[in-house]
Amino acid sequence: MKNVTINATVRNAVSAIVLGALLLPTGALADSQHGHSQSKMHEDSHMSDKGHMSDKGHMSDKGHMSDQGHMMNQGMREVMGAGRINKVMAEKNMVNIVHEPIEALQWPKMRMNFRTTEDVNLNDLKPGQEVTFILNVKKDNSYVIKQIDVK
Repeated sequence: MKNVTINATVRNAVSAIVLGALLLPTGALADSQHGHSQSKMHEDSHMSDKGHMSDKGHMSDKGHMSDQGHMMNQGMREVMGAGRINKVMAEKNMVNIVHEPIEALQWPKMRMNFRTTEDVNLNDLKPGQEVTFILNVKKDNSYVIKQIDVK
């Protein structure tokens, strides 16, 4: 009876390890290549408090960063976006933008709050202005606008 219990325990442990090994790389690959999931996008549209440093990526012909954007030593990349200012909250270093689809992050067109770095001047921005912006996206998919320009 003791051997049967040990064999069942070992079999359950091996099954859990194999299942975990199969699932983890897939999730990590999806996170690193595709940015936010749909539920994460809605959660993050309310605010991300994390700031980031910049890095460089490669532009596609459509003006968006490609998924092959290069990562800096801290796992950050730059992603281009475009949209229309909905609300400016300069005192909070925050702006609400209705952005066009961002292919590099697989985000559809939507309205989102974005935190900005402290050196981004929000005082001259007004609701209704069309803008382009550069997002710093960290490996954990948190993001912050590092540059914003009126079109």
